[in-house]
Amino acid sequence: MSRDCCSWSGVKCDEMTGLSCSGLVGKIDSNNSLFQLTHLQRLDLSNNDFSNSHISPQFGRFSSLTYLDLSDSYFSGQIPSEISHLYKLQSLLLSTSYNTVQRLAAHDFRLLLHNLTLLRVLDLSGVSISSTIPLNFSSHFTTLVLGHSELYGVIPESIFHLPKLKILDLSINYQLNGYFPKTKWNSSASLTDLNLQGVNFSGYLPESLGYLTSLNNLFLIFCNIWGPIPESLSNLTRIEYMFLAGNFLNGTIPSSIFSLPSLTDLELSNNHFSGKLEDIKSNSLLSIDLGNNQLQGHLPESIQNLVNLTTLDLSFNNFSGSVDLAACEVKELEFLRSAKKLEHLDLSNNKLQGRFPDWASSNWMFSLNSLNLSHNMLTSVDLTPFQSLKTIDLQSNSLQGSLSMPPNSTTYFFISENNLSGEIPSSICNLTSLVMLDLARNNLKGAILQCLGNISSLQVLDMHHNSLTGTIPTTFRFGSSLRSLNLHGNKLEGKIPQSLANCKELHVLDLGDNHLIDIFPMWLGTLPKVQVLSLRSNELHGSIRTPTIENIFPNLQMLDLSSNAFTENLPTGLFQHLKAMRTIDQTMNAPHYEGTDGYYQDSVAVVSKGFEREIGVFLKEINFRPLRTIHMKVMMDYVDSHFQKAVVMIQYQRQNTVSGLDDEESNSEFLNNFWKGALMGYGSGLCIGLSIIYFMISTGKPMWLARIIVELEHKIMMGRRKKQRRQRNYRKRNNQL
Repeated sequence: MSRDCCSWSGVKCDEMTGLSCSGLVGKIDSNNSLFQLTHLQRLDLSNNDFSNSHISPQFGRFSSLTYLDLSDSYFSGQIPSEISHLYKLQSLLLSTSYNTVQRLAAHDFRLLLHNLTLLRVLDLSGVSISSTIPLNFSSHFTTLVLGHSELYGVIPESIFHLPKLKILDLSINYQLNGYFPKTKWNSSASLTDLNLQGVNFSGYLPESLGYLTSLNNLFLIFCNIWGPIPESLSNLTRIEYMFLAGNFLNGTIPSSIFSLPSLTDLELSNNHFSGKLEDIKSNSLLSIDLGNNQLQGHLPESIQNLVNLTTLDLSFNNFSGSVDLAACEVKELEFLRSAKKLEHLDLSNNKLQGRFPDWASSNWMFSLNSLNLSHNMLTSVDLTPFQSLKTIDLQSNSLQGSLSMPPNSTTYFFISENNLSGEIPSSICNLTSLVMLDLARNNLKGAILQCLGNISSLQVLDMHHNSLTGTIPTTFRFGSSLRSLNLHGNKLEGKIPQSLANCKELHVLDLGDNHLIDIFPMWLGTLPKVQVLSLRSNELHGSIRTPTIENIFPNLQMLDLSSNAFTENLPTGLFQHLKAMRTIDQTMNAPHYEGTDGYYQDSVAVVSKGFEREIGVFLKEINFRPLRTIHMKVMMDYVDSHFQKAVVMIQYQRQNTVSGLDDEESNSEFLNNFWKGALMGYGSGLCIGLSIIYFMISTGKPMWLARIIVELEHKIMMGRRKKQRRQRNYRKRNNQL
């Protein structure tokens, strides 16, 4: 038999052996036989699963190691100081991309840099170091990756001058500050990757960046930099990725940026760029994101030469022009005709008019995955030909005619606030992957198809303010994913279907302003996550009994039963069960958002002084849009029904002040006016049974608002007791007379 084992039957040899990505599971104990291999020079255990165990101090025994890679292997805990005894190490990779917590003490970090003088590659990304950056970096360094490591202080300028440095990554260290060198960097000739995302620079982009002629990737996202893009960046002829989003850059975008020969991905969104878009002469560009700037005018015809374009985002700008291809003039979307591989198109919040071009379907029939044309003035978009669309947002246009059905692969479909008419096509039953369906505020008629209750993936179904008739679907199955159902403002009849009891994930249920005939559905109280329930303006009748079930409506924060035909007052016992109206989540330091879609916001209709208003509902688990501006509304509504109630609703969003009131100084003044308004409603005699229903969300400082609510409730209850005492005393005096 041959001594060459690679020639044996059943044995396969590679050019390199290793244990990375080997599916190893378990712990490496200190007595593991691995540590007997003391002459190892290279050890790679990356991408395994060591069950959140600690890195053993025995790794310090490998005195001959030049390469050690333990990255992404589910290690946790303190990194042993013995690692700094591996004096021959040239490459050390201990990074983690998972939710494991690895820590490196600040003094061990400094000791490591001091002892390992031969280090060329150091990757500690994701390791909690909680330290400033030392000054003593070896001139041998080629790769320095310390992203997401809780570093703070100021970046030593000497790092930018390491002569052999190729990769520098200090990203996602939000307490780290820095200053770009104003002169030529010593690393100019070698640096290929620069990632400083989230580092605070607070200054202009320097001309010295133009000396980084070997640069392939530049990431300066959310770095608090401002001013124009320096012309020197036109020297970066090898750059492929340029990400400068989320800053305060202004002025016009230099045309030279669009002429960089190797540039494939350009991300300049969320800045303050203005003026017209210059000619784009690059054939290498695959992705362009200029969203949320102040660009204006017509788009350059040179965009039509971007034959390899896959992503284009021009949203939240002021571009204008017609997309009506019936005319023989220059068409605004002609610039996209040559882009045959487009995957994502976002032209929302512009001034596009007329018909979406027919050639788009033939160009992007199989490539287009997401289409956002919302907040324009389009009158027609044919979705039928597109085969790969998953996300479609056409809300707030002027679309007319019948509802155009998207492909069966669609998961998110938003087409609210248009002028659509006719019935909902039965082909909507084929959209079995739907997660969100928003058809609100159109002129749709006919019945709601029963099949919609069978779509197990559906989380949001919004058809409010149409002219739909018939009954609510009765087909909601056990295990339904439905979180929000809004059918407000239609002409629905019949009873509230008990199949809704299968929707255990339901948070928002608005069936108000219909013609439902039923008794109060106390069984809805068994749904554990319902936070908003509106059944107002229907034909609900009978009495509402005190619930016999414990822990009913455990999370209900908003309830509207007004304008029905109930025969008795609301039982006080009901409100004793509504514990979520009395508690504030002290752990919520800021609003929490689930999901990354950013398209849909729940809303609920309320009546204030006889006028219906629609307000956004921001809930803990189903918010899909960030909170931007702040406002507070206090609405007192006394409803003419068989019972009356005062509804106090507080809707606020994150900012430093509320309605011009300082957090501390104006609390008492606001409170006085607030509770006096509530008591005025009670004292007017309109309220037979007064219930205060308040809806709150948490922000970074919820305590003062919590105090307002508690004090308000106390003052109203005291006012009620005083009135009851006066009535008793009055009756006693009359009896004595």
